[in-house]
Amino acid sequence: MIWLRDFAAIAAILALVAGALVIVLNDRRWMLLMLACVYVALTWLSAISLPIQVSAVKLVGGMMACAVLALSIMRVGHESEIVEREGLPSGIAFRVIAVLLVSASAWGLAERGWMLLPGSVSLSATSGAMLLLSLGLLHLGISEEPFRVGMGLLTALAGFEILYVAVEPSLAVLALMAAVHIGIAIIVSYLVVGAAVLRSGGRP
Repeated sequence: MIWLRDFAAIAAILALVAGALVIVLNDRRWMLLMLACVYVALTWLSAISLPIQVSAVKLVGGMMACAVLALSIMRVGHESEIVEREGLPSGIAFRVIAVLLVSASAWGLAERGWMLLPGSVSLSATSGAMLLLSLGLLHLGISEEPFRVGMGLLTALAGFEILYVAVEPSLAVLALMAAVHIGIAIIVSYLVVGAAVLRSGGRP
């Protein structure tokens, strides 16, 4: 659809805001809502290179992954623990500054056009992909709590998919990637619930 390409900058901004808030927020419910927004941006930016009916597979897979994670939130509660890697600050100020620096760097790299991608990939899609990939990797780098690690991994994978779909738009690959998202969500949910059970002394 033409309007998807014309307003693709909105999707790139959505990717920036959602990817940043996943890192900054502490409430797992809001983090999960932001992850759902990441999948909306992923579907929108992928639809620039794919038919909308095909790219919708990503949205369906993403919402299923969010549903799996929502079940774990219902079990263990919505407050996310700030368990950061040893030697790194854990305050919100540090996370905000890190997000701003990484986002600016990712945006600059996307605008320089350093990646050899097909001409069908617009600047908005490249920017959105780089932002999600960079913010996801940042989240992985500063977090140890299983739920946050899962959020970072799924965000980074969403950014990678935006770029990869322009190279390999196969339906089989799209289905495989959707299954990967759901599989990661299942594993993260298992780890989150398991950690909660251990903290409670083994009581379910």
